[in-house]
Amino acid sequence: MNNNDVIHLLEKSSTKADTAFSKNIFDLYEEGKEDTDIIAGRLNKNRRDWLILADLYNDQKYTQKFHLLMYLKFKYKNSKIKLEEPFKYPYIANAALRLYIGEVIEERDMADYYTKVERFYKNKGRINKAPRR
Repeated sequence: MNNNDVIHLLEKSSTKADTAFSKNIFDLYEEGKEDTDIIAGRLNKNRRDWLILADLYNDQKYTQKFHLLMYLKFKYKNSKIKLEEPFKYPYIANAALRLYIGEVIEERDMADYYTKVERFYKNKGRINKAPRR
């Protein structure tokens, strides 16, 4: 599957927006929790660009489908990827996004990886530093 195939898949309304695993990690440990803390004033940081884009263009739906689509489009517009190149993601550190890619794009069982990521965050791991495999 190349980058263009993934973009087309993500643009389909029938493509799942999130998975239980990706949503849980996002909401409880990663960017969703961080965003909630920023908005509530518990964390003094800027919001992530893709979350603001979701506010503007995705009806405030913070899904991994939208996250990956924006990520790939930004990479393409910045000439960091070519559409005809195979889809690869070793550079993606976000575990919720990696779970989504594994389950939806690659159609793999991600239960073991989810357990590993959840254990990492329960042991006070830092955002976007979870194991990649």
